[in-house]
Amino acid sequence: PDAYLPEPEAPGARKKKKARVQEDPF
Repeated sequence: PDAYLPEPEAPGARKKKKARVQEDPF
């Protein structure tokens, strides 16, 4: 799960966390 995000401080990490449930816009 953590490997899904590039880095914890990534600007899109917060959005990815929410988008991870739905389609990933990034």
